[in-house]
Amino acid sequence: MSKQTKYLKAEKMRNAPAVKLCAATMLLTALALVIGGCSFAPKYKTPSVPIADAYKETNGWKMAQPQDDAIRGKWWEVFGDPQLNAYEDQVTISNQNLAAAFANVLEARAVAREARAQYYPTVSANPSVVRSRSSANTSLNSSSSSNRPGNVTGNLYTLPLNASWEPDLWGTIRNTVKADVYNAQASLATLAN
Repeated sequence: MSKQTKYLKAEKMRNAPAVKLCAATMLLTALALVIGGCSFAPKYKTPSVPIADAYKETNGWKMAQPQDDAIRGKWWEVFGDPQLNAYEDQVTISNQNLAAAFANVLEARAVAREARAQYYPTVSANPSVVRSRSSANTSLNSSSSSNRPGNVTGNLYTLPLNASWEPDLWGTIRNTVKADVYNAQASLATLAN
């Protein structure tokens, strides 16, 4: 065996514990990241509520049938008052509560679109151009024997590109999108009511 081969074997034997330690550390780190990134959010199931067939107090009562999503229209016209109708038309146009509710709907929809955008990769660029000119009082190359005056103009073009993407392995983005869509629907229902 050559001297170099013996030296390489000795180095390999000396570095073996460090390599094993590094491999074990990397394995534990990967395991911690996988376990830490799991989504343990259970799927929502509507709980069942037992309802009695009849109560002794129900004489003359009936089951409620809420219709929050029904369009109510101009309910005040039932009264047949033209002045009330004129007031309602003015209020509809200049009602700040309606304007705020409408702004909330637009904001909630924008948040939902922003959350959906996390499904896709992000690419950004930051191009730049730098034009510079050296002074006439400096030389082109200080080590050259012919110290000619400078006066050199140069351009530097850069186009750095950045790209990133996070796969939705554990459902974090999916759950965020669902929550934001539900918030947008709730804002729209508030506006309608």
